[in-house]
Amino acid sequence: MTNRTVKILGWASGPGLVQPEITAVLDGETVFSGSVNAVEMTKENESEETAPTLFTFEIPIDFVGTKHMVISVAKSALRFGQIVANYAKVEIGEIVYSTGADIYTDVSKYNSDCVQDPRGEEVTINGKKQQPDRKLGNGTWHWTVTPGSTFEHNITFDQAGSEE
Repeated sequence: MTNRTVKILGWASGPGLVQPEITAVLDGETVFSGSVNAVEMTKENESEETAPTLFTFEIPIDFVGTKHMVISVAKSALRFGQIVANYAKVEIGEIVYSTGADIYTDVSKYNSDCVQDPRGEEVTINGKKQQPDRKLGNGTWHWTVTPGSTFEHNITFDQAGSEE
């Protein structure tokens, strides 16, 4: 069976190229550990289609549910953005389509405002609950995590994959 690739998108929180180190643990299993190349958000790289990928991991194509993620950041600050995956069945009102291996979309269904954050409302940084900032309106809240900090949240996958 094919797995879905999940991309965590994000940017450096300041100008220039930085190489922070991150460790990402999903349901107790390390899914990424190492340095990443991160650049500042610009008009050219702010959309779901153009945002830089910080790291990827795989989940079973038919998984629907919630997984717990803990991300530790070192060396420089990161701004975490949308969470997207391939092999998705997308429903927007009456429109339904499936993506393949090379097309990525949000892992959560769109709500009536056409936005949904798969992280939900229980986001913590260093154990302190965070308040969502929806001013970007890109479908996912953005979170800046400073070096030495831990970013913790659930990821809800409510769109099962669809093999093509």
